[in-house]
Amino acid sequence: MTGEAHIVLVWANAAEYRVKIHQDIAQRFKRLGLFQVTWSAANFSRNISRFYGKSLPLDSDKIQHCGTGAFSVAVILDESPAYGFRWTSKGGRWVNTNVFDAKELYREWTGGGHRIHATDNVIETDHDLALLFGRSAGSFLDRPTESWEEPPEILARDLSGAAGWRDLTELFEVLNLTQRYVVLRNFDTLPNLPDIDAHGDIDLLVEDFANAAFICNAEPVFDTCHRVFMHVPVDGHDMPFDLRYQGDQYYDTVWERDILDRRLLDEGGFYIPAPDDHFYSLLYHAIIHKPQIAPDYIVKLNELALQLGHNKVSPAYFTEYRWMKGTLNQFFKGRGYNYTKPLDPSVYINHSVIGETAEVIKNRFQVLLEAVMLTPPYHAKRNDIFFTRVWQMSMPDGSMAALKLVDPISEEARPQLFREHKFLSRLKDGPFVQHLAHGNLNDSYFLLTRWIDGFELTDESAMAIYLTDDTLRTVFREACQNIVDRLAIAGIKHRDIREKNILVENGQPVLIDFGWSIFQSEENVFTPKNLEEPDDQTALNKMLYRLLGTEVAS
Repeated sequence: MTGEAHIVLVWANAAEYRVKIHQDIAQRFKRLGLFQVTWSAANFSRNISRFYGKSLPLDSDKIQHCGTGAFSVAVILDESPAYGFRWTSKGGRWVNTNVFDAKELYREWTGGGHRIHATDNVIETDHDLALLFGRSAGSFLDRPTESWEEPPEILARDLSGAAGWRDLTELFEVLNLTQRYVVLRNFDTLPNLPDIDAHGDIDLLVEDFANAAFICNAEPVFDTCHRVFMHVPVDGHDMPFDLRYQGDQYYDTVWERDILDRRLLDEGGFYIPAPDDHFYSLLYHAIIHKPQIAPDYIVKLNELALQLGHNKVSPAYFTEYRWMKGTLNQFFKGRGYNYTKPLDPSVYINHSVIGETAEVIKNRFQVLLEAVMLTPPYHAKRNDIFFTRVWQMSMPDGSMAALKLVDPISEEARPQLFREHKFLSRLKDGPFVQHLAHGNLNDSYFLLTRWIDGFELTDESAMAIYLTDDTLRTVFREACQNIVDRLAIAGIKHRDIREKNILVENGQPVLIDFGWSIFQSEENVFTPKNLEEPDDQTALNKMLYRLLGTEVAS
C-alpha cells in the first residue's frame, strides 16, 4: 500500500468533538484503524509521561487540560503525503502538512491547546503506535483500509511495557520503533536473558536519554545527577541497564553519533555497533573505563580483531597497554575522535593508560591464562580420575605454548596429578617437552610447556612419510631408546610410554605427558589401573614392535 500511516488522537476532554473530527478526517484520509482506548487510573500519569517523553504528574496542567478518560485514536492513510516547514511547539520542523494542518484545525475547534495529538512524520507514527499498541506503522499499511462507518475497537490497554516487558524481545521490538540505540557489548546471548553476574548489566547507547528511559519504563537506581544506571522490568525482574547517551562524554560525542549512524540490525532483532565500532569501543571500555582488563574481554577483543582482518594478533597483545593504546590512537587519528571524561561520576578513568605510563596489565600472566581457558580447548579428556584440557597459547614474546589444566576427580590421585613440573624441571634439555611455568588456579593444576609443532606417532600418513627407509627407521629407534635411557639416568619412570605421548618435531621424537611419572626411589604411589605398561623399557619395546614390525630396542 502506498502512502503514509499517521494517527490523530482525541483526548477525553475533546470527546464532544470526536464525531465532527472523524467526519472531517474521513474527507481527507483513508482509515486503517479506529480505537477507543482507556488507560488504567493507576498508570495514567506514567503512560502519558512515557508517551510524550516528559514527566507529567496527575495534577499537571497537561493532564488537567487533556483529561483522564477514554480517548480515540484514528490510524489514517495519507495517500498523497506532502511535506513542508511549519512552526510547532518544538520549534520549526519539516512535517507532513496534510496531517499537521488538519491537526491545527481540530485544535482550533476544541478551544486551542493540545487536546488533539497527531503525528508529524512517519518516525513519530512508529513511535506512537509502538507505545499505544505494540505495533509498527507497517503492520497497519499491510492490511486493507476500513470503512469510516464501522464502530471503533474498544481497548482497555496501558502503554507497552507499563506492567513490565514480557521479555527482551518485546522491549527491543518497541525500542526499534521509538529510539535510535545500540547494545554496546556483551550481546552474544541476547535476546535471551543475559548472565548478569558476568558484566552486571545491559549497556545501551541511545540518542535521547530521557526519552529512552521513558520508553523502557526504566527507574533510576541512584538519585544522583548524570547517573545512568537504571532498572527495567523484564520477565518479572528488575533488569539492570546502563543508558549511555549521545553527548554524555562516555565516548567522544562525534563517535557516539557515528556509532548510532553506522549501527546494524542483529539477527536477534536488536541494534548493535558496526564491526569497527564494536571492536574499538570495547577496546576503549576495557582499558580506559576499567582498572584492569577482564579475561573474557581479552578473548572477545582477540576474536573481533581477527574478524576485522588483524591476523597477526593474539590474546597476548591484549595484555599490553602500550600496544592497545597505540591501536586506539590510530583509529582516533583517522576520524578525529578524542579521549573524554564522562559526565557520569561513577565511570572509572584509567589515567595511567591515557597518560601512557602503563605498559602491561597487572598479573599479566594469570589474566592471560584465564583468558585462554575461556576458549575451546585443543584437546580434552575425562575419566573417573581426572578431567584434563589442553590449549594452544600465544605467549607475549610471540612463541607458542601448551597450557594444560588438570582437575582431579579422584582425591587419591590428586598428589600425583599436581606434580608433573617436578619431572620436567629435572629434564631441562633433551628429547622432552620444555617446562615453562606451573601453578594452581582455584582447585586445578596448570602446566605450561613449549608447544611441540609436530605430529603424533598415531598419524599413519605422517609416519609413512617419516620412516621411508631402513636408515630413518634405525635413527628413529635409537632416538626413542635415548629417551628411555635419559629417563633412567635422571631417576624417573615415565610409566606411560606409548604412541600418543611421543610427538615428532623436526624429525626428532619428543616425549610429553608426565602425569603418571614417578621417581625411581618412590614406593606406594598412586597407579591408575589403565596404564598399559608401567615399565618404560618394556613399553618402548612393545611400541616399536607395533610401529616397526620385528624391530625392537636392543
